[in-house]
Amino acid sequence: MFSNLKATKIIVLIGLLLVIIFKINFSDLLLNECYTNQPSYHSGDEVTLYYSSQRVFPFNINIPIIDINNKEVFSINTPFGQETTNENEVLTEGFQYTTNRTFIIPENIKSGIYFINGKHPLIVKQPSTNKITVVYPFMNNLIYQPYQHQAVFDVKAATTSFLRTVYEDNYTKGLKKLFTEIDANYITDIDLEDNTNFNNQQLLIIYGKATYFTSKMKQNIDDFVENGGNLLIISSYYQNNICWYNSTTSKVTLIHPESNVIQSWQGYLAKNNDSTTTLTPLTYAYGGFTDKSGNLIINHANHPILKGVAKINVETYLNISLPTNWENGKPIIDTSKMKVVDAKIIAYNKAKYYDNKGVKGIFIFQPTKTSGEIISLVSEDWCLKKNYGENKEIQLITKNAIDYLSK
Repeated sequence: MFSNLKATKIIVLIGLLLVIIFKINFSDLLLNECYTNQPSYHSGDEVTLYYSSQRVFPFNINIPIIDINNKEVFSINTPFGQETTNENEVLTEGFQYTTNRTFIIPENIKSGIYFINGKHPLIVKQPSTNKITVVYPFMNNLIYQPYQHQAVFDVKAATTSFLRTVYEDNYTKGLKKLFTEIDANYITDIDLEDNTNFNNQQLLIIYGKATYFTSKMKQNIDDFVENGGNLLIISSYYQNNICWYNSTTSKVTLIHPESNVIQSWQGYLAKNNDSTTTLTPLTYAYGGFTDKSGNLIINHANHPILKGVAKINVETYLNISLPTNWENGKPIIDTSKMKVVDAKIIAYNKAKYYDNKGVKGIFIFQPTKTSGEIISLVSEDWCLKKNYGENKEIQLITKNAIDYLSK
């Protein structure tokens, strides 16, 4: 009897052990930290994946590459390999791994946001086939993403490295439904340095924490709009700070070498008397903070981007705005502070930037008579699952704006 009981216990323990083993995601152990040799690729390109494992096992693992619908599109067979690094230098120098695995992106893969092991973005671009280009905030996500609970700003680093792990941001997660419904070309923010990635498109969509832009990135966007291209901005921080990118070292410099501080675009252009680069009038200093909830007051109910929309309720924190003055309880665009031929406040509510009265709102404006149009949708919080992912009105406004700007 006791021997039978002992045998039963052994069988139960073995069963529990097998359950635990089968629940372990060995690919997570394999890709403890990882990064690719480039921010983005074309289909047919070779990718070099650098990585380190938590453990070393004498067998390989298939790492899935999934699409925005969480469907596996292909996989790569990868051996385990463990490397160490100087954790104090990861933010500035990257991991500098030598363990790597190369693979080819299949020729039939269309442009999109894919994820290595379901977590790490892999951007495939193909600009010649679409009217719309979506800009994935790869560089900006890395700048803001912490390592060991510290971000670049915490350690006051002058530079940060691309050679480290990047994860999907919450704004991309919130917009997944949109990305499954539009036919678009996808690039990264650093790809904006090369205007051939998007200059034949009709619409450029910039979303998320789109804070840092190099001179090339900014100038190429300005030229795109000046030449008739349209722009949809879903960000509070759009083009707030200047940075410098070095593709040879895979590093981004955040602190101006002369002033030794993070440099805003406004301050940089004023200091350098730069009249060649148009400064967007959008800034969070004209918008400001809100209590995170509340309806927007509709100002132009008949505008095409509000077709089918009865109310607009969006929960945001920091909001971007054109310069405005409040008159009789309504915001009026301050044309003395910006150079545009036409601008409208489609919907609005109150916001506050310290002691200044600001606006939380939807704006559309055109810099010149021959330029494209720009639509600004309140804040990057617009993209979040609690807003875009769960609010049909926000989904409809976004799709209407895309349709309006891509015709």
